[in-house]
Amino acid sequence: MKKLHIILFAFVSLLFSTCNEDEITTDEFEDEIPKLLLSEYNYDDQYWKVKMKYNSSGQMEEKGLFENGDTTRGPFMSSKYFYNAEGVLNKELYSNIHVYGKVDYFYNNNNLTKIINRIGAEDVGYTTYLFNEDATFYPEESEFHCGACDPPVVTIYNQRENFVTYNSEGFITRIETKNLNGELVDDFNFNYNNGNIIEIIDVLNSDKLEVNYDDSPNFNTYITGIQSISKESILGLPYLEPFRKILSYKPLFFRFNNVNNPIEYKFNGEVIRTFKYEYNQYGYPAKIFIGPTEQDEVTLEYIVFN
Repeated sequence: MKKLHIILFAFVSLLFSTCNEDEITTDEFEDEIPKLLLSEYNYDDQYWKVKMKYNSSGQMEEKGLFENGDTTRGPFMSSKYFYNAEGVLNKELYSNIHVYGKVDYFYNNNNLTKIINRIGAEDVGYTTYLFNEDATFYPEESEFHCGACDPPVVTIYNQRENFVTYNSEGFITRIETKNLNGELVDDFNFNYNNGNIIEIIDVLNSDKLEVNYDDSPNFNTYITGIQSISKESILGLPYLEPFRKILSYKPLFFRFNNVNNPIEYKFNGEVIRTFKYEYNQYGYPAKIFIGPTEQDEVTLEYIVFN
């Protein structure tokens, strides 16, 4: 594998406003800290606006990226989330002007048994993950269906086996991936502190991402799932390319979210991204100032979850 190189892109995380929750007012909740749900991002150039919508249980239903700040038209990119009768995520739908995606989650007594990740419309790629009872092992297999081919062609690739290690708190600490010949092709270690991922280590390439945090509630108040929209925050960590793509192919992270907000990334010991915050009266970030060289500013808005 080629050595990872950090490529930093502008942060575009997605969302949709809701009308079944109350907007925050300054004199509410004098004696308690309410649970807030992120409802909108506004960027300093005012070109991109991102909004989200939640259901009555506080779970993400829709999130969308709007071009030129225009929310009167449909979103440029969007994701929709669906849940079973027990309130467990069982489907994601993703779309933009070029790509369609769908993720189906299957359970037995709320234990995850299978994930099918589909990308494409006419020419379709599928990746299927099958999980054992305690999710310590899962094989994966990808297929490409060429619908435009005559006759249609199905190609099978990426047949691999994954071995997962957890710590005593149930957090994933290692994922080893082997091909069908038993050769190690991926090996990632994860270290935590106070419910936050503080290190992601690519063992085979000797690369390490370190993350430092503040002690305030994470602005990323929703679970990303697998089909995160391009350059979206994943696990509550924005500006995470190329690790965002790597983590999106580690499906067991779809329910994980960090507790606090990142303030610094180091890649192999070098500071590559910094985050400074202004906080609202409840301790949640209201503005993010992103550095260290290019200074981007993001304003965040929330709704109160009752």
